Amino acid sequence: MTADDGSSQAQATVHNEVRHDVLKSDARQLADTLNRDLIKPYIDLNFGPQARYPCLELRAPKPEDLKALAESLEKLVPLGLKVSASVVRDKFGLPDPKEGDELLKSPTQPVPALNREVALSRETPEELDDLLDEFTADWEPQLQPVEDVKQLLARMIAGGKSLGEFRQALMGLAGNDDTVLADRLTDAAFRARAIGDANP
Repeated sequence: MTADDGSSQAQATVHNEVRHDVLKSDARQLADTLNRDLIKPYIDLNFGPQARYPCLELRAPKPEDLKALAESLEKLVPLGLKVSASVVRDKFGLPDPKEGDELLKSPTQPVPALNREVALSRETPEELDDLLDEFTADWEPQLQPVEDVKQLLARMIAGGKSLGEFRQALMGLAGNDDTVLADRLTDAAFRARAIGDANP
């Protein structure tokens, strides 16, 4: 039932747990037999009767959920978790690749071919031309805050000011109003995207 079709996942899980419990019970009974019939007679024969004897323990490790491990690695490795590849291969029972072996790679998405004739035949919508004219008509006032920052930094560097004065000048730039430029760029990008969606 743990492997065949036709049974529910819950039933398979319960039977798998029972199978593991049986395995642990068998390992415990085998360890008791070895301790009684092998370890104790060996110690008595070679060292005489002892107050305490070594104890052999056989463990039955529970099989690891490799699917859950793979899913966890898929999420955690891109976040910066460092995991040794050899450790992961050992978990899956895979040998280290030898030099010259063909290695598996993640499938790459094919790049769609560009139809050059169609691309060149497309005309720029008139709305984009109007949008460009509108947003470049008064570009100088929009870029003035950026130009002011550029000139200030150039004067500070050329004047050889101390690090403290340079830091103070940078702190003064925090109040520089560049929201007008940012708002205009955001508006232009949004409207250009809308025009592109309307003219596929």
